[in-house]
Amino acid sequence: MMKGLFGSIALSKFNGWQVTGFLILCAFFSANANAVLFKKGDVVMGECGDIYQKGTIKAIKPNGYVLSFDPKEARPLKCVPYVWKDGFLHRYKPTQSFAIKGHGGFLWIREAHPDLKFQRGEEVGFDFRVERKALPDKKYKLMGVIRDITSDGLIAIEITGGDPKGREEFEKRIGRNYMKLEDHDMFHGEKVRRLGFNDK
Repeated sequence: MMKGLFGSIALSKFNGWQVTGFLILCAFFSANANAVLFKKGDVVMGECGDIYQKGTIKAIKPNGYVLSFDPKEARPLKCVPYVWKDGFLHRYKPTQSFAIKGHGGFLWIREAHPDLKFQRGEEVGFDFRVERKALPDKKYKLMGVIRDITSDGLIAIEITGGDPKGREEFEKRIGRNYMKLEDHDMFHGEKVRRLGFNDK
């Protein structure tokens, strides 16, 4: 019997099997925490700020993963070469469409709205904002086609029209890389248009 702040605790309540089971459970969770989530050769999306680059697992290290990027498919190269933690990697799962689920409170709209579905090959319009240090941000209206989309809602866009300077800036800053459709403010106007509201 042990006495302390919480009163008497009868250690005899815990038998050997219970202690053994507890230790096995701890070992399981410890091993699971260090589990390898990806294997060599897996295609993944590396998260670099507000863009995602498609790469391949080249090697597995004790502290993470080494990625290989194809400069033709992941350009411009934004992610510096380092060992990646799995929290910044997403498995590449291409799909034909992705839907942003309807819910109340979207943008300034209080009532529930229908799902917003985006499909591969579909045309989208958006405002591409460029930060200019001491000058006000510059906003360009561009048109593009969704050339790829993943089950996580990451999309890559092929620019088809819009301001020539804006197209140049887009290729320089985003290019063939991916953006998160649900979170990126670049698609704010397109979402509002699909809901049938004017973006003011």
